[in-house]
Amino acid sequence: MVRNTVKKLRSEFLDLVWSVGGTVRPGASQEYQVWQQNGEGSQKTILREPFTEEIPAIPFAGNHQAIGPAMAGLSHDLRAGYPAELGVPSTLAFGQEYIVTIPNGRMLSSLGIIISPDNVHLQDLSGGSFRGLAHHPLCYDGMYLPPVRRLRGTAVVLATGLGQRNYYHWTAEILPRLRLLEQAGVQPDYYCIPKRHQYHFESLVLMGIPRERLVPVSKYTHLQADNLLVPSVNRQEMTRENAQYLYQKIAVPHGANSKVRTSAQIYIARRRRHWRSIQNESRLMDRLSKLGFQRYYLEDMSMLEQVQLFYHADTVVGPHGSGLVNLVYCKPGTRVVEIGTPVRPSGLFHRIAHHRGLCYKNFIGIASNIRADESNILCDENDLIALLREMD
Repeated sequence: MVRNTVKKLRSEFLDLVWSVGGTVRPGASQEYQVWQQNGEGSQKTILREPFTEEIPAIPFAGNHQAIGPAMAGLSHDLRAGYPAELGVPSTLAFGQEYIVTIPNGRMLSSLGIIISPDNVHLQDLSGGSFRGLAHHPLCYDGMYLPPVRRLRGTAVVLATGLGQRNYYHWTAEILPRLRLLEQAGVQPDYYCIPKRHQYHFESLVLMGIPRERLVPVSKYTHLQADNLLVPSVNRQEMTRENAQYLYQKIAVPHGANSKVRTSAQIYIARRRRHWRSIQNESRLMDRLSKLGFQRYYLEDMSMLEQVQLFYHADTVVGPHGSGLVNLVYCKPGTRVVEIGTPVRPSGLFHRIAHHRGLCYKNFIGIASNIRADESNILCDENDLIALLREMD
């Protein structure tokens, strides 16, 4: 009750402040194609038509027989978010790859709300909606939006959706937008990126973009550019082309230049996470250390250090989590054991491993402290050690 009252008061205060110098909130939302019929100068450059990719079945190990019963216990809504058939090959469908150019287009907040020059919310280009923001700490449920900051030149939107707060989604969905710009031969004057995490800045600098061209976007940022570029957002599964692009663009030029000595056998821990932590990690590390493994906490490392860590690894072991998206920086042949949970089976990292030519296994542990589709994990140490020896 108190929280809702504070939220309402804050929203009313912001609306009052933004009524002076701000802009009126869009009164309509449209799909881009509908709006474009009357939009002057806007264009959509299609770089690739819809396509599919064939992915082999996930190679499970460990307690994978528990997946079926665990999935059956999920609610219908949660169960719908996971593949119905995990033990068979799959075909993934991807939409068009394109870049939309909007003269005098606007971008609102780190969620990437796209607004046309005639004040229409372009919902299919946006990373969120005003209806969603009404229940978000941003509190955009008033009549006015923040004052607009003008960017003279061309700006590309790289702050959108889950990419503004999650390392996996930033790497798999947002960084590949730069491939589309290169393919179209476009060099923006500005790159609008979230200011939430250091890796947002580090990744683009590693890709050769001058830091002075990076425009940090926060929850109350409202930008307008002479030309606003909105590349299509890749779905959360990484395509083969995007995996190869990130490896060549980031790992190849930076991976070999490591000044920090790292182990070739690495274990990725989740010290600061509530879920998918290994409950018997101390005992597991006692066993793994005898095989030459060293434990790493990616939260304590710069992005460059993470890239170099995975580039030099011969074997990667760790629980399911965003940090494993760094598998895209591994060299072909690297051995990977992802420790999964039966209530949240995922093929995201298997697909990256497949595209990069890695030797991958999804080792399912025993779920503990289950809440909805999350849990912590008990890992059978003997079975995991046996699997690693089998993969040698």
